[in-house]
Amino acid sequence: MKIYFSENKRYSNCGTMQLLRYLISKNNMEVVENANNCDIVFVSLFDITEFSNLRKTYLTFKGKKPVIVGGDVAKLDFVKNYADYICLGEAYHFIEELGKIKNIKEIENIKNVTTKSKEGIIDYDIDYYKNPLIKASKKVIYYYGGKGCPQKCKFCFYSHVNSYSQIPESLVLSALKKIPKSTKLYLTSAYFPFPDMQNCYLKKLGMIDLKIGQYLKRKYPSRSFRMGIEFFKESKRKEMGKPISDEKITEAVNKSLYWNHEITMYLLAGLEKQEDMYKFIECFPEYQKTYSPRITIHFQYIDFNEKTPLEGLNITQRNDFNTDSMQKEFNKKNRRVRVMQIKYKANSTYRTLLQRTKNKEETEFVYSLRNEKNNDVFINKVMKIYPELLGIKENIYV
Repeated sequence: MKIYFSENKRYSNCGTMQLLRYLISKNNMEVVENANNCDIVFVSLFDITEFSNLRKTYLTFKGKKPVIVGGDVAKLDFVKNYADYICLGEAYHFIEELGKIKNIKEIENIKNVTTKSKEGIIDYDIDYYKNPLIKASKKVIYYYGGKGCPQKCKFCFYSHVNSYSQIPESLVLSALKKIPKSTKLYLTSAYFPFPDMQNCYLKKLGMIDLKIGQYLKRKYPSRSFRMGIEFFKESKRKEMGKPISDEKITEAVNKSLYWNHEITMYLLAGLEKQEDMYKFIECFPEYQKTYSPRITIHFQYIDFNEKTPLEGLNITQRNDFNTDSMQKEFNKKNRRVRVMQIKYKANSTYRTLLQRTKNKEETEFVYSLRNEKNNDVFINKVMKIYPELLGIKENIYV
């Protein structure tokens, strides 16, 4: 069996794609670089933005080569209109069974395969003891670390569509002992459940324990750490399932200066008002004398994702947010902070509404608006034809 990956080349070396290639080879199949030589086309729909690639692939190969889709977003209903087969959940059993079949049509019999005429079951089984260490470069090794997240933040699609599973700590420690000193091990996991792991191992994981962290003092000025803060107010973070305290944010900012480490923070706009930003700014001490190490804040408007507590909320009721205003306020207090421009609100509207579509006509209509930058124009066009997609539930979280 020869398999072709229709993929964004930017992600071809990521841990998930390399793991798939490993599983295919292990089960006596072959990945080919030319679609003309393949028996099956694989598409990974790990994010809603990858729908453009799926649509293009399906239109290209429809009736010529069977298209198989996997990934978390493949669990949404509209995907059935753009795939011959959908692999639900993990790929281990699917690829193992795929390697045994003699006739392409037998794919439908695999337990976690869905088609237009058959509903498969979601397969959550992961045998962590059989997973390989995947060398992505001289200094980076990927290791499949887990699926889902026990936190279940109310806005997070990935934690709600996956059953939580995590690699045993003994396997992580064994892997860390095997890799070279200069190499970092990246666990492909949304959640890290081993906060008491020794500092020397956290360093090899590219992580840092804010309770201790002294081993990093000034030694690694190029290190940068990412923090998903999500909301301005501590009360809102707690309400949405991400209870990061204001005190912990202040601690991280102070220690990053001490260690000379940059921080990238991610926040979601739409559920809070412009003036709520002042509560967040209060977490930052005054630094007028230094511009470094840089603290960069990235925003995007919140998506009302399907299969989460936010599904079905009225997309027209999100608040606007002005990042320029926030940058001006930070300039008065802390020169280290750079607030990046927020993406068009219409981008988030597109992602949300695409998830809500059921039939192909709805999906194609929403897809046709993907490049619309004016959110009001986007909303008005949808209102005229498919008003139900905009949501009928009142936004109790705003």
